[in-house]
Amino acid sequence: MKKPKFIRLRLALGLTPGNGRRRGVAIITVLAIISLMTILIISFFSMAQTAKTTAIGTVEMQRVVTLKDTITNLVMGQIRESTTLPGPTPQSQVIWTSQPGAVRTYHGTDPGLNRLYKLYSSDKMMIETPMNSTASLMNDIEADIDSKWDEYPDMYVDINRPVRPSDSAKEEESPTEIRRRLIYPIVDPSRYNGQESAITENTEGFTYGERNLRSQPVNGVDASKGQLAMPVRWIYLLEDGTPGTIDKSGKFAAMSKDGGEPSKLNPIVSRLAWWTDDETCKINVNTASLPIPWDTPRTNSYEDVWYAQHQPVSGEVQHYPSHPAQTDLTAVFFPGYRYSPDTSAFPLGEKMTNLPQAYAKLIWNISPYVTETGGSEGGTKAVNILQVSPVPLDNTDHLYATFEEVYFKARNAEKNLDRPRDSVSRDDNSGKFLDRLEASQFFLTTRSNGPEMTIRGTPRLCLFPMNNGVVNEVGKVSGAVNAQIGAFEVTMATNCTLGAALGVKGKPYYFQRSAEPGSSASRHTAFYASADGRNLQMLKYLKKMTIGVPPGYPELASSDFNSFGKKYPGPNDDPNSNNRAAPDFDSSDR
Repeated sequence: MKKPKFIRLRLALGLTPGNGRRRGVAIITVLAIISLMTILIISFFSMAQTAKTTAIGTVEMQRVVTLKDTITNLVMGQIRESTTLPGPTPQSQVIWTSQPGAVRTYHGTDPGLNRLYKLYSSDKMMIETPMNSTASLMNDIEADIDSKWDEYPDMYVDINRPVRPSDSAKEEESPTEIRRRLIYPIVDPSRYNGQESAITENTEGFTYGERNLRSQPVNGVDASKGQLAMPVRWIYLLEDGTPGTIDKSGKFAAMSKDGGEPSKLNPIVSRLAWWTDDETCKINVNTASLPIPWDTPRTNSYEDVWYAQHQPVSGEVQHYPSHPAQTDLTAVFFPGYRYSPDTSAFPLGEKMTNLPQAYAKLIWNISPYVTETGGSEGGTKAVNILQVSPVPLDNTDHLYATFEEVYFKARNAEKNLDRPRDSVSRDDNSGKFLDRLEASQFFLTTRSNGPEMTIRGTPRLCLFPMNNGVVNEVGKVSGAVNAQIGAFEVTMATNCTLGAALGVKGKPYYFQRSAEPGSSASRHTAFYASADGRNLQMLKYLKKMTIGVPPGYPELASSDFNSFGKKYPGPNDDPNSNNRAAPDFDSSDR
């Protein structure tokens, strides 16, 4: 049977039943695959871009760390060279002294060893100072910085430029309030207002001038405006590692003789600037506190009677004579004030004001292991030394790790770092204590470790005489500490012994006292004959250190009293005699 024409037409055109639906499904499938591939490609490129950004950030962070390590190594190299500078002969030492930003070396006969090693970025990192030529040294230092340094931003940078804290970004704050809240990386200029008479506002002993040594005004330094710029030179690094500086004309000058030159193949890749502080010149808040005066009563004066009635109790370390806790923090926190528990016994100077007890407690509160409770309670309570209980030790307290921890402990009115100190924030009604604490990082530190060496580069001698049995306790392999000696003395002896290790006694640098009760031996015999002769060696050691001319003072060469040996002569000043009865020890030695 012949099909109708319209059916034959549909067949001729390929419009068979069901083909349209199948073609629609195919198009949707193709579009879905294309969309999925597009999403995958976009995701791949997005991940690649993210990975590239992360890699660039990581490289930049590593480069910054490398630059930081470069600065650290440069400063360490300066310190190592200056402190280990050999003299012309083994007997002729070079002495050195450190200060914020520099280390100076001195020698009595060789002027080439009189140097200043800079610990801040400069085009000339070491200055040789001719003998007794202070003017030459000052001229070289002045040449470091142009008085109009801020007009040459490619040459100099203010290393003490302040930052504005985020919580002070309020529209209603006045410029004075904003300036008060600025944070300075090195030293806060508000600690000196330019007026010498403001002794209760300025940190004691801290001033800065607005002119350089040539009497030229220095831009950015004005005490009345609270400005203290500390400009240093930019040190530029080429890609090959060559350091150099840029002069006023923009020309690069390498700091080393064989340094490279900037070019397209060796461009400038970074610049550095630094300044090094000296923590040994600061007050250590882990050991300093507010002292309570005390001395051995000797007469029947009002002062000595007070001493007898207010003796320090065990654990009241701020009351111990010569204890590190007697380093006075009022010079920083409350300048112009001194604490006196009894002004009749301890009158203050004309310019000093008595520190109120409430402010004294603020300092005792932040000092580790120091408390105002117990004992004489800050020298305000008479004690019976035979009946009073020791001041309890707070075993939950600990030494500060950083200066910031000191501030946070005083600031936070809550238990922080296992030690509540909320009374500081609560009792500081004036707010001066916390403000000064925040601005005192240039004067305070938590680590002030210094080399335990004499001016001649030899070990120091501990002034605390110790039980001669403590030598066996140092380096003890095992077992409890001898109860007759105590852990305190063992700790002191360990710190004053060189070469000690487990099972090794080492060499003690302290005098040893005999611990034999009821001994008939005289004190002189006990001193000279005990400790295997170590006391005699230490005495000779001290004499040898004191009878010679101090190194680094060439002006003393022609003086008649350039040593203790000449100023206080004995029958014979030879310190090397092994016979204690020989005349090298005069009557003052006994």
